[in-house]
Amino acid sequence: VHLRRALVSYDAILLDAYSENRYGSFIPYHLATKEFFELVNRRLTTNGIVAYNVMGTLGGWQADVLGSVYRTLAAVFPHVYLFPAQGSQNVVLIATKSAQRRDRVYLEQQAADLIQSGRIKLPTFRTRLAQLTVDPPASFKNCQVLTDDFAPVDGLLSKGR
Repeated sequence: VHLRRALVSYDAILLDAYSENRYGSFIPYHLATKEFFELVNRRLTTNGIVAYNVMGTLGGWQADVLGSVYRTLAAVFPHVYLFPAQGSQNVVLIATKSAQRRDRVYLEQQAADLIQSGRIKLPTFRTRLAQLTVDPPASFKNCQVLTDDFAPVDGLLSKGR
């Protein structure tokens, strides 16, 4: 609702939204669809990014939800990067509006510059950057784009349990 009403553009939109019911946690359907990501894209500045925390894994029984969200983001944004968290089953996906692909060397140099200048003070910043995965998750090829008419997010999270 906020994004639909917004009259401004954002450099970054961060998503970490989960709902819970008696069966567990799940991503709200309406925040994981192509139509929603198109709205996000329209509200971002020219070089804007969206960071999306997904409860899932690169492989195993929770890989389908990650693959589906990845595929859906990739249907709207030119580039999607993965940052699996250590010690949890969360993966942060960063989708960019910029058509220019960034590799690990470039990002590590930028990180070093930001740390050296004092603009980044997070002690684990380099460690987190080291988790960068530029390849899509293995389940990506078998997953569908999630839409307002097809978004079985909770089913994908519980698949294989």
